[in-house]
Amino acid sequence: MILGVFLLLSYTEEVQQKLTKESITDSLTGLFNRRMFDNQFKSLLTALSRNKKFGALIYIDLDKFKAINDKYGHSVGDGVLIEFSLRLKQSSRGEESIARVGGDEFTLLAEDMGQDQENAYKNAQHLALRIQEMMKKPIDINGLILEMSCSIGVHILTPDSKDTQREVSAADTAMYQAKKSKQGGIVFSHQSKQAIVLV
Repeated sequence: MILGVFLLLSYTEEVQQKLTKESITDSLTGLFNRRMFDNQFKSLLTALSRNKKFGALIYIDLDKFKAINDKYGHSVGDGVLIEFSLRLKQSSRGEESIARVGGDEFTLLAEDMGQDQENAYKNAQHLALRIQEMMKKPIDINGLILEMSCSIGVHILTPDSKDTQREVSAADTAMYQAKKSKQGGIVFSHQSKQAIVLV
């Protein structure tokens, strides 16, 4: 009887853990999902305000991903997403939080970019360049070698950043600007359309 109760409790706990994990992670990549990103982002803005530090919200979109899906099928596309996610996780640091928020769109939240705006921009640029560099290595999907790039939008978060929707919109707009201007580009949300950092 006691063993039965113990097994039931263990099973219930295991199911609960699985449900919790599924509610906060993307099923394909294992990264945080949009819901968890929203929670993490709100917590980050609170921490930046409390600690008087700057952070960064980085939006990443894989270039020509739809063409790969159309040409080689969804299994290859899924393989690309999994490999890119793995590279992001392996290159990330403790204070960085990564999420998949759309089909081929990812976000990275960086908590500590410094205590002044100048250092924040510098550190965020290094971070975006690190992601671009990581993508230069070809992706091997069952013998199919693909060369990929990604377009990146960067939005600096200040201790006064409060409106999550506004901040996300700024990063997203910068990312689309990078994609429209030249694939493989990096655009900061404060920049004009001509001010693009290219690798």
